[in-house]
This record gives sequence, C-alpha cells and structure tokens, in this order.
Amino acid sequence: MRLYTSKGAVQCGVRYNMLFAFLLRVRRVQLLLQQCWSLAMNRRHLRYAADSPSSTKWWLRNHMAFVVDNLQYYLQVSIADATDTFIELIL
Repeated sequence: MRLYTSKGAVQCGVRYNMLFAFLLRVRRVQLLLQQCWSLAMNRRHLRYAADSPSSTKWWLRNHMAFVVDNLQYYLQVSIADATDTFIELIL
C-alpha cells in the first residue's frame, strides 16, 4: 500500500472529510424530523382539525423532511459515489 502525500491528495482528503461532515449533519436533521413524526404518531391523544395551527406545523415538517431526504440521497449517490470513482482513478 502506497501512501499518497501530494498536495492534491491532501486537498482531496480535506474536501472529502468536509463532504462527509455535511452528510452527517444532514442525516442528523433527517433523524430528528423522523423522530418528531414518530413521537407525534405515538401520542394517541393528539388530534387536530385540518384548519388548526398545528396542521401548518405538520405541513412544514413534511416538506422539510422531503427536502432533507432528497438532499441526502443526492449527496450520497450523485456526489459521494462520483467522487469515490474519481479518487480511485487518481490513486
């Protein structure tokens, strides 16, 4: 196994670490949104009318979850996999 210490390899590693740190933050937000939904569904006494203020909160939560889920998928599939392939070609 060769150790690559060129400036380009180090910069690539730093960017890769930044990408994975961001992916971790996105995953944490995704888990918090899922936990929020799960807690609300486990409360059997939670009933709200369609025109209540809480329905706006759930609408917002659903849209936030949609955006976060798709962002995470895009980052993992489109960027991380492409970057991984690019790094394998360099090394």
